[in-house]
Amino acid sequence: MRDQQEKERLIEEEKKRQADQREAARKEMERQRQLEWEKQRLQELHNQRQREQETVLKLKARNQSLTIELTTLNDQVKELSQKICDTRMGVSSVKTTIDGMRSTRDSQMQEMSQLKNKLKEQNAKLLALSQEKIKLDAKNKANTQDTEQARLAFENKEVTIKNLKTKVDDMQVEIDSKMADIENNNTQLKDLQTELRNLVNECEQLYSVYEVKRNTILDMKNSGKPNEMNAWQSTDAWGSNDNETSSDWPVDNWAASTDVSTLPGLVKYRALYEFVARNNDEISFQPGDIINVPKEQTGEPGWLAGEIRGHTGWFPEAYVEPVDGVGVRDDSAFSQTTTSIEETEATRLEGIAEVPEGSDTTNSFEPTPVHVPSEVEQPVALVEPEVEPEYYIANYPYQSVEPGDLTFNAGEVIGVIKKEGDWWTGKLGNLVGIFPSNYVQKVDVNSSANTINAAPVAAPPEPTQEPALPPMPPMELSTGVSAEAVESALANVSAQSQADNEVSQISLNKAKEEAYAQAGQVVKTKKPEIASVIAPYQSTSPEQLSLARGQLIMIRKKTDSGWWEGELQAKGRKRQVGWFPASYVKVLNSSGRISGRTTPVSTTRMQQEVIIDKVIALYPYSAGNPDELTFAKDDIISVTAREEEAWWRGELNGVSGLFPSNYVSPLQQSPPLTPQNKKRKESINEFVQTEKSYVHDMSVVHEVFEEPLRKCKLISAKEIDEIFVNWQDIIFCNKLFLKDLLNANKTGSDMIGHIICKHLPEMKAYVTFCGKQLDSAALLQKLTENSTAFRDLVKKCQNNVATKGMPLSSFLIKPMQRITRYPLLINKILENTPDDHPDYKNLQEALILAESFLNSINENVRLKENQDRLNWLQQCVQNDLNIVFNSETNKLGPRQLLHYGIFNKLKSNKELLGFLFNDFFMFVQATKSIGVQFTFQINENVSYKLYKQPILIQNLMVSRDSSDNIESGTDSNRVLNIQDDKNTYKIALLVHTVSECGLWMKRIESAKEMCSKMFTLSLQNKRKTQLHLGPSCGRLLVLVQKGKRFISIGKHHTENIYCKVALGTQEQETDVARETYNNGNSVQNGLPHTPSLVWNYSMQFQLRNLNQESLIVTVYKQNHFSPDDFLGRAELRIKEILRDSQNHNGPITKKLILHQVESGEITVKLDLHLFDNY
Repeated sequence: MRDQQEKERLIEEEKKRQADQREAARKEMERQRQLEWEKQRLQELHNQRQREQETVLKLKARNQSLTIELTTLNDQVKELSQKICDTRMGVSSVKTTIDGMRSTRDSQMQEMSQLKNKLKEQNAKLLALSQEKIKLDAKNKANTQDTEQARLAFENKEVTIKNLKTKVDDMQVEIDSKMADIENNNTQLKDLQTELRNLVNECEQLYSVYEVKRNTILDMKNSGKPNEMNAWQSTDAWGSNDNETSSDWPVDNWAASTDVSTLPGLVKYRALYEFVARNNDEISFQPGDIINVPKEQTGEPGWLAGEIRGHTGWFPEAYVEPVDGVGVRDDSAFSQTTTSIEETEATRLEGIAEVPEGSDTTNSFEPTPVHVPSEVEQPVALVEPEVEPEYYIANYPYQSVEPGDLTFNAGEVIGVIKKEGDWWTGKLGNLVGIFPSNYVQKVDVNSSANTINAAPVAAPPEPTQEPALPPMPPMELSTGVSAEAVESALANVSAQSQADNEVSQISLNKAKEEAYAQAGQVVKTKKPEIASVIAPYQSTSPEQLSLARGQLIMIRKKTDSGWWEGELQAKGRKRQVGWFPASYVKVLNSSGRISGRTTPVSTTRMQQEVIIDKVIALYPYSAGNPDELTFAKDDIISVTAREEEAWWRGELNGVSGLFPSNYVSPLQQSPPLTPQNKKRKESINEFVQTEKSYVHDMSVVHEVFEEPLRKCKLISAKEIDEIFVNWQDIIFCNKLFLKDLLNANKTGSDMIGHIICKHLPEMKAYVTFCGKQLDSAALLQKLTENSTAFRDLVKKCQNNVATKGMPLSSFLIKPMQRITRYPLLINKILENTPDDHPDYKNLQEALILAESFLNSINENVRLKENQDRLNWLQQCVQNDLNIVFNSETNKLGPRQLLHYGIFNKLKSNKELLGFLFNDFFMFVQATKSIGVQFTFQINENVSYKLYKQPILIQNLMVSRDSSDNIESGTDSNRVLNIQDDKNTYKIALLVHTVSECGLWMKRIESAKEMCSKMFTLSLQNKRKTQLHLGPSCGRLLVLVQKGKRFISIGKHHTENIYCKVALGTQEQETDVARETYNNGNSVQNGLPHTPSLVWNYSMQFQLRNLNQESLIVTVYKQNHFSPDDFLGRAELRIKEILRDSQNHNGPITKKLILHQVESGEITVKLDLHLFDNY
């Protein structure tokens, strides 16, 4: 027991000893560790001491450098202080100078006021003197008016007497010439009578031969023998045997009236017109004189050498005609004619119509078919004439380039074959064609040749003398007898005997047969159809014709679709070809072959006619002939030619013709105009002339600038189109306008209002051009500055004479200038137009149209300019608010830039740009100084950023600061105070000029007033919609409590949220909600709390129909600079609310899920009350 205890004690002691050893070892280790730590700590402190010493050295060095720098700065401060003192002294001197200038200004202003007062006094005196002068002028005018009228009447009488004396002298000269012509004609008549007697004798001999041959032919037909054609052999009774000479054939007897001179080598010519020799180598003659001409001619073409009354010399070939129909220059033709005569002797009977014995002579012209032997190679077909040919003499020359037309000169004789309306078919020589009937006059064998020209005064022939026929061009028959001789013979032998009539018929049949045979060789084109317009039609495309009632159209093509192509027949106008509806016209003749003009005039003549004067009709005149003009009293006639003294050619309403000159008076001698009418006429003339000049300038731009730019391809076609826009469209519409104005002026009409009313609505091209005019000018400026080749080309075009040295930029603003002048010019005409004038109402309507048209163009230009400036702001201004400038405002419609300008902050003198919109006011700061004037140009070296928060227009306040709050030397009239009432933000700005400051005040007040009106109008409309119609059956109390999770287009919205609640036409809005956090709805896993938006806004609505009405709740996010954002919509039917209310006492609460968005929920409390009478 004791041992065990001892062992335990030893064990305890051993344990204790071991514990002490371990403690000693631990302490030793702790001591060693402590020593090591102290050693490391000592090393660290030593290192730190070294670092601190280095820092101290650095600080000492820095202190030394700062001391040196401080010394330098002190020196600079002293220098700057000295400069400031000098500057202050300079400012003081400048202020002293300014004070002196102010006193000088005050004295000068006082002097100006005195001068203005004196000027007012002088103006008052001048006004009084002017009124007195007007009164004196009126008195003088009243006194001199009678004298002036008497003087004018005296001058008119003198002119009338002078004209009458001149006419008497001319008539006397004409009488003398006519008497000389009568003597010559009497001489010729005696010769013709002698020739006629010889011709009658020869005809009798021929008729006896004809009877024998005719009986022989009848016997041959009746006998029916095989040799019935023996009469056609070479030995027949006509004497065409080869052994016989051609003189046995009685051809010489047929040509007795025109046989060739017995002198060898000479041809006789008859003078058609009078010719007076101009020198010694020419000869003179009168109409009807016979001239001997040698066959051998060596002179120039158009001139012949001849002899008359012992005188030899030259004369023009056009003044004469060969007596026998064959001239010295027609030998080949004469020989061919002779050969033709010899070859056709065997077939003479083909042209002789068999006349049954005992038949009436008037019907003896019916042809009888004759069998022609096969030996005849080219038999001449019988032509059945419908009427006898008539001969007409041309009064005027007619020239035409149309195929199938017959051209002729004045005095030529035409054989008319067929008459169809105003266009006849005639033959002149070997030519056959159509011509206007009013260019010719029928040759009357019983009238004097002197009456052919239809002169108003002519000497009548003596009754005892037979008048001579007018000179007519020869129409060669197969026997060589001229048409003139045949007609003369027929006219004189018609009353002698039956035999003579038969001979005449045979001769005429021969002439007609050859004429028709020759006419059959000419290919005649079909004459055009002419239609008259029966209803007006306005064209809808350039390929169509615009028609007016009464116009004539030559139809060129017809289609089955009801549209025809035609040419508008309008005298004096450019040729117009186009399509028109057939139902608007009526063909004048069923045959369609009728004149296309009231007075047929050739195209060449129409183009050559020029108006040389205008006259007014003193008396009415009715045309007696187709080529004359009918007019009424006071009609204005345009004179195109004075071919004769007594008869002039003129035009009235597109119709041309002759009229007597003593029926009219010069337009200048019309009664004097009143001062008002004179001013009106001057105003109309100014309108027309300026329009003419404007169209000319527009055409110059197209020809001188646009076409060279397109041809050289220096710039692209797109750039050219951007510069000139629709220039040609403007030219087209204004040319039509000018055309109608000139036509009205040409006819003497003073009605202009209806023309303006017609064309102003058609000028839609100006809207497009003016809208793009700024872009055009900017592009032109850019190309001019950047492209040397373009600048040189434009400069070269500018040197053209037509531009008068004006640059292209000046021409490009002419359309806008012209459209601006229209109201001014129309108003000027209207002011000088009496109220009872027929054009007064038209001018009033034209003025309204012009002003509205100008306003619409200005508005379009303003909108385009506003859009460009807003786009510039969007592109160049950096804004953190993400404002879309070119967009809709919150409640004021499209955004408009009302005004802009440069400011300087009053205190810091910082330069700012101010932009006033219709919904807010914005400041912009530029990185560089802008200068005095700001322009909307993109400059890469200058950037702009938004300065401060824009001020909403409803919160904007503006005022001018008093001089007490402004430093000395600053003009208080140039200072603007801009204040934001909502954010209590205020800024004082300095404007460059006083007038600009006033303009800013005016524009801002106008914008505030417009905004206030819009808000008031919106509130009034909302109140009007809340007025219910009909009786109410109850009411609904709505409390919009709260909402949450408003997510739209992936964005979570929590600010500026409001609700709009509507029931039928009743509508109310809540205030903007405030944001709160609901701790009870916390989400686990560390997610933030879901915010709730609280309104607690109560409303009341009247109920009218429980079954149909619905409560609609719409949530919006309010935006300041754009329309509010839509955040969802919920709908709750009233009958559902009623059903839930019946099952629940008191108000009910509903959570409505928003639709049409990603997420959204609102909580509303509803309380429905029904009235007792329901």
